[in-house]
Amino acid sequence: MKKLIYIFFAFLLVGCLTNNEVDFNVPDVPPENLLYHRNDLTVAHNRAVQGDAPEVISKGTTTFDIAEVVLIEDSIRTDVPEEYNPFTIDIETGQLSLEPTDGTTLGRYHVSVMASNEAGTSNFDDAFRVMLVDKRPELSLETKKDSIILYMDEEGTPLSSQVESVSVVAEGVFLSDVQIEASPELPASTTISLDANGRFHVRGTLENEDYIISISAENEYGVSENNPSFTLYTKMLKIEERELFTMHIDQGLKPDNEDEFVFAEIDFMKIDGPALPNGQTWWNIAVDRNNHPNVDRRENFITRNYARNYDNVSTAKHVMVTPEMSSENMEVMTIDIGAVFNNITGVGGEQRIEARVVKAEDYQEALDAGSINEAYEHWTLAFNSADYQVDEKKLFIHQSIEINNPFEGEDFRVVVVYVHGLTSAVNRGYMGIDELGIRGRFLVIN
Repeated sequence: MKKLIYIFFAFLLVGCLTNNEVDFNVPDVPPENLLYHRNDLTVAHNRAVQGDAPEVISKGTTTFDIAEVVLIEDSIRTDVPEEYNPFTIDIETGQLSLEPTDGTTLGRYHVSVMASNEAGTSNFDDAFRVMLVDKRPELSLETKKDSIILYMDEEGTPLSSQVESVSVVAEGVFLSDVQIEASPELPASTTISLDANGRFHVRGTLENEDYIISISAENEYGVSENNPSFTLYTKMLKIEERELFTMHIDQGLKPDNEDEFVFAEIDFMKIDGPALPNGQTWWNIAVDRNNHPNVDRRENFITRNYARNYDNVSTAKHVMVTPEMSSENMEVMTIDIGAVFNNITGVGGEQRIEARVVKAEDYQEALDAGSINEAYEHWTLAFNSADYQVDEKKLFIHQSIEINNPFEGEDFRVVVVYVHGLTSAVNRGYMGIDELGIRGRFLVIN
């Protein structure tokens, strides 16, 4: 009993000496960990953002403050002065807010945060990270030529609605939302628009003058800052038709023992077939007025190629090749050809005449390699008599064929190919042409 009394008085004495209550909740260590779960944000340069409160391991009352704000560029850390710092922090919750201004630099920001309690203060480096970007539309022009030219006919109608060699690249906005302005103004019924690939298209007519075309766009973050432009030069063209080549034969020729020769500016050659006996020829080029299937054409020239048969070999091929012609500014070429057969040709076209168009460079390459027979089937086919042949003893086919210029300004040749029958039954008589003309429609600046 006496011992219990001593203990009671001991507690009473301690209480009197301190005159304070004993607090058993005082933390013994500063905050140990801090984490912002919503982090590494990408934020528009003109949008205020409020982050979430961090998760912190700390006892007692915890307060927060910003320790440091740095801007990181190319791994170089630069302290952000207080007057340019766009971040603030809630002292009680640790919640960070970002309010950019016109003077705020774009880039990656790292915010270091201090957390304090009764036991001390802890620094948490790079606790919050933000990428500040300009999310307004970004527009640029991709051009392949220094001068963008739109060709028009004499009425002001573009020859092609698409403007070549320039296109738009847009980020942060759909191409359909890109605004296009022209100076001077376009005619009332004319529009310029962009397709899904960013290429310009003109609908309607234009005046014969130069237009400044500028583009702009707007999205939820604002109006595009960089609004590029280019000059659209208009060139008025007229269509001019030119005679490029006309076969003209005013005398005959029977070239014995010659597989290759030049006559009337035309190259004649055999590309496949047997050698003929001495004194023989495949050709009889003559002005023959009395042996034409079409009686109305008796005054036309006929170039004939005999379908010979020697040593049971009936397969043979020959070509007539025009001089080189230029396709510069040519839109369409027309080939006029008259094919003549004086015997049963058959509907299968085993004995036929073709007209093919080839780039001069490709023809020369095949000629030098001795491979015309293998190469010609890959050249553009303009005419094939087999498409018109019937089982008649004599046959005349006349056609005018138009083809778009496939050569983009390069020189070309027309090659007439004579294919003799694959069987001796059809390899007989002669075939030839009595007309070969090449014309072109050219666009000429007016």
